[in-house]
Amino acid sequence: MCDWRSTMRKHVAVHPEYSYVTPWEGKETADIVYDDKSGVLTRTLIDKGYLEGTHCMSKKPQYLIEVKTTPGDATRPFFVSKHQYNRMKECTDASRSPRGSCTAYMLIRVFNLTTSDIDFDVYMDPYALQQDGSLIFTEHTWHVVPAQGNEAA
Repeated sequence: MCDWRSTMRKHVAVHPEYSYVTPWEGKETADIVYDDKSGVLTRTLIDKGYLEGTHCMSKKPQYLIEVKTTPGDATRPFFVSKHQYNRMKECTDASRSPRGSCTAYMLIRVFNLTTSDIDFDVYMDPYALQQDGSLIFTEHTWHVVPAQGNEAA
């Protein structure tokens, strides 16, 4: 639970199984902040096709993971804040620096929440996916939809 650095933590403590969870008091950068010191998450993301094999392997990346949910299917818009959008851009710019630390931004989009067919998509580097047309961001409201025919990579 130490990687879950979200202000949403305060809401889960009402459930008896999670009564030990304390509110997050720090500045929120993402729902989950994970330092992949052992490289296990990076290796899994590479093996599943979400990352290229050369991505940050020698740098022990930090992952900023934002989880977005919708009750409907994967074509339904989901929302990001302006702060989250700016953080995505910062992480894209930082990942291009050969000397810089490696911070990767990931959106995990969970959908079909009200059905028995819950599923998810993983969007690594969503700002880059906007640049190549895979994700469509609508400025000011910052709702996001996958482009027609695009599956998460």
